[in-house]
Amino acid sequence: MIERREDYQNLNGIKDDIQEIKADVKTLMRAIHGNGEPGIKTRLDRVERSIATVSKVIWLVVSLFITGIITKVLGFWQ
Repeated sequence: MIERREDYQNLNGIKDDIQEIKADVKTLMRAIHGNGEPGIKTRLDRVERSIATVSKVIWLVVSLFITGIITKVLGFWQ
């Protein structure tokens, strides 16, 4: 009889642990996906897009600079 009572208490402890884990998962899901505001997922996507845009601008500036140098060099020889 004592063993069954301990088993019942252990089951209640496990149920409590599961409820805590559910609450933690719910909190993490809100943080990731947002709850009426941008979540981590949205913010990360915005950062990645910004980095891609900056990368394209840098390549454009470098290309213009190289084109300008080539134009000056070719103009110097003519």
